[in-house]
Amino acid sequence: MYTIYKQVTFAAAHHLTKVPSDHQCARVHGHNYVVEFEVRALDLDESDFVLDYGVLKSLVAPYDHRDLNDFFVNPTAEVIAQHLYEGIAQIPNVRPIYVRVHENDSSWAEYRG
Repeated sequence: MYTIYKQVTFAAAHHLTKVPSDHQCARVHGHNYVVEFEVRALDLDESDFVLDYGVLKSLVAPYDHRDLNDFFVNPTAEVIAQHLYEGIAQIPNVRPIYVRVHENDSSWAEYRG
């Protein structure tokens, strides 16, 4: 069993739609997100990779410097982590272990299938 780990960053704005209107996260605000991926495979691919790190970076790229509400109804870190995990799960011959999405240095959400 092989395991890789990749950390990717992106900046984006969002607001949460399922919180009370006076909640601080109901207002548009932004984060410098840090996404951590852990992925495993039984065998290496033809390039001797578990998965090219660029594939993981490409999963995050569409959200960089964008409004996450254009992609998600309620873009919480939890929702983003699940979405990215499910994207990896569609890739043949690899298995995501977890995706962790940090909104800042002290707050993060993790999804494991």
